[in-house]
Amino acid sequence: MKRTLQTTLTVLGLAALLSPSAQAQYNPNDLLLGFTQSGVQNDYIIDLGNANTAVGVGGANGTDLTSLFNSATFNSTFSGGLSSGVNMGVVGGNQATAGRDLYITSLRSSLGNPSVPGSTAPAPVGSTFMSSGVGDVATLVLGLGLTPGGSATPPQVAANSWSSLISPGLNPPSFTIDTGRDPMGQASSSVIYEDLYRGTPNQPFAYVGYFTLDMSGSGSLGFTPSLSVPEPSTFGLLICGVVLATFFRRFQRGSR
Repeated sequence: MKRTLQTTLTVLGLAALLSPSAQAQYNPNDLLLGFTQSGVQNDYIIDLGNANTAVGVGGANGTDLTSLFNSATFNSTFSGGLSSGVNMGVVGGNQATAGRDLYITSLRSSLGNPSVPGSTAPAPVGSTFMSSGVGDVATLVLGLGLTPGGSATPPQVAANSWSSLISPGLNPPSFTIDTGRDPMGQASSSVIYEDLYRGTPNQPFAYVGYFTLDMSGSGSLGFTPSLSVPEPSTFGLLICGVVLATFFRRFQRGSR
């Protein structure tokens, strides 16, 4: 009987360790993507993973995040489509004193040049307010049992929802109230662009790239870093242009 009891306890312990709620935790600088709309029942939230290694902040090439985005879930949650007034935003950061930072989005006006922001950077945020904002993000992750790559569609009225803990948030604690910054931008067409900024306590926010959600087809989501370089084909054209220019200069000199 003693052996049976030990076996049972071991199985229960393993089950607890493997359960989503036990595994869920907010990893510093993981980014959360949230969608909300006035008048609908649920929010749609996606844990994109680490800003650098998963999303591509600081990289030289764009990142395709479409595999994390479920267009069927989006369309069933927001039956009117992206252009019906859906709001989109991304938040994340590090709450620890050492390395404290905050990621937040702002609506981008157009595709434009990846190295140049298409929006106004948020005003600086104090260290205490920044910590509180990241704490709200962590509470949301833990409350929903999210892990990188996971998603959830909680009711907007729930305590653990984007509407309650991030934006707009009717009562503290909420990200928008605690930081004084709202990460949301409202779509006006089937495509929306959101600039991503990173800030440290009391310092200006730095533009690091932008997200693109395109619902004109089957639905695609991607991130373009501010340091992105031209595609190989473009490099080829540039090289050809340089070679031709050099050739013509030499040809003209030789014909004189």
